[in-house]
Amino acid sequence: AGEGVFGFVLPDDRQVEVTVAAGDFIQVPAGLEHWFRLTDQRRIKAVRYFSARSGWVPHYSDRPLLPFG
Repeated sequence: AGEGVFGFVLPDDRQVEVTVAAGDFIQVPAGLEHWFRLTDQRRIKAVRYFSARSGWVPHYSDRPLLPFG
């Protein structure tokens, strides 16, 4: 239930965002700079799969995010 927004920095440095909702599946390529935020609904249930035992390890960036909608 709920929804959220994944943002990505594409290889050509463009930034895009994709809204995800119940039943959606996305795969984030390794090394792709990305972020996540909630929508105004402020709720989401998600299942995350990792290929490494360490799971998700953040790598923070100083890149400014462009304002979206």
